[in-house]
Amino acid sequence: MKKYMKCLLFAMVSMAAASCSDDANKEMEDDATLPGEVTFSATLNGIETGNDLSRTVLTGGTKVEWVVGDRISVLYGNENKEYTTASGGEAVTFTGKADEVAEYYSLYPYNADVALNGKNVTTVLPNTQKPVADGFDTDLSVMVSRTTLEKKSFIFRNVCALLRFELKEAGIKSVTLKGNNNEVLAGKFTIGWNDAGEPLMQNVTDGKSTVTLENNGTVLEKGIYNFVILPVTFSQGVTLAMEMSNGTELTKDLSDFKETTLSSHVYDLGQVKVLWELALEQDDCYTDVTVLDEAGNVLSLDEGCYRVGTACTIKYKIAADKKPCSRGAFVVEGAVSEDLKVTEKEGYFCCSLTGIDSDTNLKLKNKVPNVLDFYFKDNTYSEYLTGDKKDCSGIIFHVGAGQGDNISDYDGKLTEIHGYVFAADPSGIQFGSIKEWCTENYRKELIGTHEHPDDWCGYANTKMILNHAKLKGITLSDDNYTHIYRATNYTIRTAPEGTSGWYLGSKVQMEAVAEAHDIGIKERLQECSDAELWRRDSHHWRHLGTSTERNVTNSKGYYGIYDIEDASAAREGYKDYGEDPTPVLTF
Repeated sequence: MKKYMKCLLFAMVSMAAASCSDDANKEMEDDATLPGEVTFSATLNGIETGNDLSRTVLTGGTKVEWVVGDRISVLYGNENKEYTTASGGEAVTFTGKADEVAEYYSLYPYNADVALNGKNVTTVLPNTQKPVADGFDTDLSVMVSRTTLEKKSFIFRNVCALLRFELKEAGIKSVTLKGNNNEVLAGKFTIGWNDAGEPLMQNVTDGKSTVTLENNGTVLEKGIYNFVILPVTFSQGVTLAMEMSNGTELTKDLSDFKETTLSSHVYDLGQVKVLWELALEQDDCYTDVTVLDEAGNVLSLDEGCYRVGTACTIKYKIAADKKPCSRGAFVVEGAVSEDLKVTEKEGYFCCSLTGIDSDTNLKLKNKVPNVLDFYFKDNTYSEYLTGDKKDCSGIIFHVGAGQGDNISDYDGKLTEIHGYVFAADPSGIQFGSIKEWCTENYRKELIGTHEHPDDWCGYANTKMILNHAKLKGITLSDDNYTHIYRATNYTIRTAPEGTSGWYLGSKVQMEAVAEAHDIGIKERLQECSDAELWRRDSHHWRHLGTSTERNVTNSKGYYGIYDIEDASAAREGYKDYGEDPTPVLTF
């Protein structure tokens, strides 16, 4: 366990600063007069760096002094007399009126409601405390003493402990301390005395498990702050909860702070950073990049970095001249709690980072396409279904150019072949029952081609069929040769500009779809479609596609996929199975 350390006694409450040197690891000595001013060290790096700097070291001194006007309660019997001092310094004289009795008790600060029961003093430590930069609220530093009529000299000792932290940035309205085992930190409590005459906390009533530093909504500045708490053992560490001026709530878990805090001692919670440096790199296909904080405020670059809290959102667009490209993939160097998924909102792609607790380097990369990626009508792709699923054109079933496929086959529509897409929503439009086909001669002429039957030439073959029909004066409508008509007039899912457009896939392309089926293309298709894949009967999925090549052993048929549940390869199909084929495109 990291030793957080009780460092040194702050014995007398600090009213005004006075410098002196002292051993940082020993208690301040009790004098017959009040000790001098307390100053606190700013060395609080232990939690952040993991080294041994978590010990509190006072660099200026350890004495405290009284200031003019300080008030104490002088207690005896049922009396509570208010005494004040007209001077300041290490040793002062308090004046007031009291009866002459054998023994007196005293409490700082003065409290009209304090009660003396025999030798026990009962008072209250509030759980809402005023934040004081580089110090603490001196009115909360409960000190007690006792003396006799003969001596008339109080030696005050602190009853509470201090937990301090260094706030590295401004912008926080309040900080709340809570023990992770709901330890009592403040409330009404009774002070007794041990055999050595030292004050001892005996019991707490109406205990509070949190202590909050706040000042009517005023923003805390950078500096060192202290909680004043009752002595307690933190068995499971502590948590700091912070409210930012913009309404954001942040937490810092210090579960390794397992200390038994003692009266008159200072304990170091370390640095509290609420803002971290976010360095962002991006590929040139992304533009209009904006970083927003938890409240949605746009952040500006500060010396090449963004200053973010525990969460932020990255918004960006894709440059039109850089497509096709990924909708964004993030590489993170730093602490982020969740998988980084890209979403789409109001024309921007967005990624949210949460759980940030260190400086972070973020890279927005153009990811290469993969089989089963979603492909969208803006000629982008993503591992995740982002935005409206109706904007998804289909699923990538092959990456890179297929064997024998050439850019020239696509009439100059492409500059490079990145991959192939199988259309989504295969049952978006049903043409009804089996159609009346065109004449037998037309069937034979349009049934397919023999061009490169084992190459990725689906677009070229489809185009040849269309050109052949045009040459013969054949009108391809929904009542003749519907599989070609459907493929080339597919409007349910838009084929983006810069692609081949929809066409009837080739045999080897359908075989690639079958291979993709084995790794889940059907599930991906259903994810981006409201329609369930249509069943021709109770045993088989309707085919997902149809090839253009003629089955040379049977002039009546062509290759396609019909029995998709047996997706080992493309199998022979016939024209009536080609009623509603699903098209493909090349991008």
